[in-house]
Amino acid sequence: RYEICLENYIKTIRIEALTMIEMASRQILPASLAYVRKVADTVASLNAAGADSSFVKEELDKLVSLMSGLKKSISMLSAKIEEVDMKEGDSLEHAHAYKDVIIPLMSEMRAVADKLEAMVDASLWPIPTYGDLLFGLV
Repeated sequence: RYEICLENYIKTIRIEALTMIEMASRQILPASLAYVRKVADTVASLNAAGADSSFVKEELDKLVSLMSGLKKSISMLSAKIEEVDMKEGDSLEHAHAYKDVIIPLMSEMRAVADKLEAMVDASLWPIPTYGDLLFGLV
């Protein structure tokens, strides 16, 4: 039973991590990129009109920085999953590796995605927001 519980833990965390990678790669990054495109167009339009675009440019820089961080998190998490899966050892060692390495990386990625969610236009965001989940049920 002990081995079965460890294997179940490992498989559950692995599936969650891989799902997180897929959601970030296929949904969050493309939606964020579409919004960045809109913000960049706004900066260009303001500059063409001779208006002050510094406040929008700051927003654009922050979005690009967050997207870059998310992309790095995706790459790092993918690499660490492969590394942990290739490691020799028993189930307990693998479970510790998932707890000590994979889960913290997932938390970091989640933090970046949450910041992007707060910035990206809600009409472009592909996943229900916290507000949608809390107030959309009523």
